[in-house]
Amino acid sequence: MCNGGYGVKRAEAVIAAAILAGSAALVFTRLGHNAFWNDEAYTALLAKSVWRTGDTSAVVGHNLIAFQGGAALENLRHRFDPPLAYYVAAPFLGLLGSHAFAGRLPFALCGLATIALMVRWAWRQSAAPLTWGVLAIAVVGNVSLMLFSRQCRYYALAMLLSTALAYLYVHGRRAETPRPQRLRWLLAMAALSVCLLATNYINYAAFYACAAVDYLAWGRRRCRLARRDLAMLFAPQVILGGLIVAVWNPLGKAVVPHENASWLADKATLFWWSLRDLSRCEFGVAALILSAPVLYWATRDAWLLRALSALLVYVAAATLLSPQPVSATSFADVRYLVPLIPLCIALGVLCINTLRRRVAATAIPLAVVAFGTNLLQLGPHVGDPVHSTLVEYVGELARPRATAYAVAAAWLNANAAEGESVWVLPEYALSPLMFHAPRAVYAWQLSWPPAEQFRGLPDIHFKDRVPPDTIVAFGPVVGPLRKMLSARGGYVPAATLDVYWRDDARPELFWHAFGPVARFDRATEAIYIFRRARAEN
Repeated sequence: MCNGGYGVKRAEAVIAAAILAGSAALVFTRLGHNAFWNDEAYTALLAKSVWRTGDTSAVVGHNLIAFQGGAALENLRHRFDPPLAYYVAAPFLGLLGSHAFAGRLPFALCGLATIALMVRWAWRQSAAPLTWGVLAIAVVGNVSLMLFSRQCRYYALAMLLSTALAYLYVHGRRAETPRPQRLRWLLAMAALSVCLLATNYINYAAFYACAAVDYLAWGRRRCRLARRDLAMLFAPQVILGGLIVAVWNPLGKAVVPHENASWLADKATLFWWSLRDLSRCEFGVAALILSAPVLYWATRDAWLLRALSALLVYVAAATLLSPQPVSATSFADVRYLVPLIPLCIALGVLCINTLRRRVAATAIPLAVVAFGTNLLQLGPHVGDPVHSTLVEYVGELARPRATAYAVAAAWLNANAAEGESVWVLPEYALSPLMFHAPRAVYAWQLSWPPAEQFRGLPDIHFKDRVPPDTIVAFGPVVGPLRKMLSARGGYVPAATLDVYWRDDARPELFWHAFGPVARFDRATEAIYIFRRARAEN
């Protein structure tokens, strides 16, 4: 019996090590190869500002970070979304250098720490070896987990904090817990909660919506929290969180357009999109998630119902708080749902673990199909081809390609002089070039006449005040631009960069290209550069 138990533990340890090693390879391989896309670059630029000034200043050298005309700024400081991701990235960019690997490294470590916490959770639950095998396939096969962990953005940090809070919530509350241990648990929950609030407001609110529902339905039967417990948990959050929200306050800032004409219908649409796109981005396996109520009815395993309830409550809360206008796109902003990836993995493993009690031989083959392909997702039913995302992702790592922002930044570094002014179209493409080609001065972000905080800035930052030396146009915007330049004169084509223009390195699977786009219209879907005619003389 002892030898058998030792053998089982050794098998678990081997599988746990394989999960961590495989995940590390998928997260860290070529981590710095792709140039930052726009949101990543915005994070990295503000992190560099934090390293130099201690605050999220919008002035970076001779450049200004003024997305959406500076709508997120107050007194030339970024004051829109919570700042923890910028402060986490700051020392890595400051000490290791201003490059993509340094910016992504802390968040990749957060992603790997999330996986380690999932492994620790399975170990604490004394999962069977077969369950460990299913978990290994589920984790390593989840490409969205890897992609969102590879971003210089708040995603992996929010996922780690949410998973850690869930771990403490589940394992830290017992009626017989001694008071000192209970106090440490409450303070740890409070500290992690403040950090999650300082990372993303929507993720914080969605987590506590899930916790409240779960506590009322199941948790208080195990350990009811007294009033002083609640005070100990929430008082630090109210005090410290209030200070954070008072400074980085999104209310009243027109960064994202809001629509109120059909609010309820829009939110219902967004809720459906969120559920659909959880599957299309393969956060979880749709067929397994949909089977959870049936499996619960058959087995009365409360964890199936608790996990499914948490997923639905989280999506509902994120939907209600999301600023996304549904008229502008046909996809959900799944970035707000990234902390659900570990939960979706756990729910899928629970479902397969329930099924294998009837027929154990089906567990591993079912896991390979479920987590290694999109056959059990909604995608094939809405027109997506059947494929293995993991195979495509490994192919991308083995054969990396040049992204549009990397090619454009390389051209500017080779051809633009120090201080040369550059106007970038569309506007969201500016921040990657500002980070990767910082010698240029990026023009025309602000409107004239200037708001009070922008008075005294050089005229090059204001539209139509001073003509830029160079114009970089990505994709179809070149059509209207050519007409404008033809009417105004003064500019000549300088280069056409033969690479597809779209930002296709984003982590969302419906926007991510695992290989180069070879077939595109070179007249309207490349990158186009124009220079002032006098600059050619």
